[in-house]
Amino acid sequence: MEGVGPVTFSPMLPAPYKLDGESTNGGSMRYLSLRTMRLGTISLTLALLSLFTVTRASAQTGTPHGVFITFNASTSSVAGYNIYQCPGTCTPTVGVWTKVDATLDLTTSYQVPLTGLVAGATYSYATTAVDASGNESIFSNIATVSLPTPLPVNPNSPTNTTAAVH
Repeated sequence: MEGVGPVTFSPMLPAPYKLDGESTNGGSMRYLSLRTMRLGTISLTLALLSLFTVTRASAQTGTPHGVFITFNASTSSVAGYNIYQCPGTCTPTVGVWTKVDATLDLTTSYQVPLTGLVAGATYSYATTAVDASGNESIFSNIATVSLPTPLPVNPNSPTNTTAAVH
């Protein structure tokens, strides 16, 4: 389609690009279209302007795996919550408890990443409520989980994905 502005690609997308079977190393091709192509979790949109732009809407980093912790909110007025982890089957007074993150959590759920955790090991978790003055409650009940062997992993990504404007 001659006389139409070039399709230019965002620098976030790697070159060379491939549309309609034509490969371009310079990042531009001539097309007149307004389409959204859905490729898994990435949407590519061609916007009809004097210049077309392909934009990556969001990057998929893979499914996060970890220990998902949920708890009921405190009935007191609180600024947030601390979540603690202990390797093994622990009690409030027995075990080495460490905070899972340095900041107060503002919601009643948290996912502890698997990074640093050991497949087949047991971990205990407890939460505390913290008020605006920094006063911290006693531990909640303790929840214990045993990690599977092997730890969950994401499948390999598909390859040779192409997009075509029709």
